[in-house]
Amino acid sequence: MLGNAHLQVLSHKDGFRRGDANFNIHMKIASLPYVEHLRDDIYYCFHPGRLRPWPDPTNPKHAGKLIKTYKFTTRVSPILTVLHKL
Repeated sequence: MLGNAHLQVLSHKDGFRRGDANFNIHMKIASLPYVEHLRDDIYYCFHPGRLRPWPDPTNPKHAGKLIKTYKFTTRVSPILTVLHKL
């Protein structure tokens, strides 16, 4: 249903749900304009974080590697939790 995205509910080590769900998407660099559109126009009401490249050029162990994908994650929301349960 979500393609390169998923809804995630974090859990404690004991297996109990920790809170509400958030939305995560991870797409190829060629899809960057679309990912920006999703972040800025579609999921803005869920307060998405910044676009993050992978591999991360600021990480020394990724030095010299080409960016292949971009991703972002939203804040948790009860609405996303309801969708996650479907």
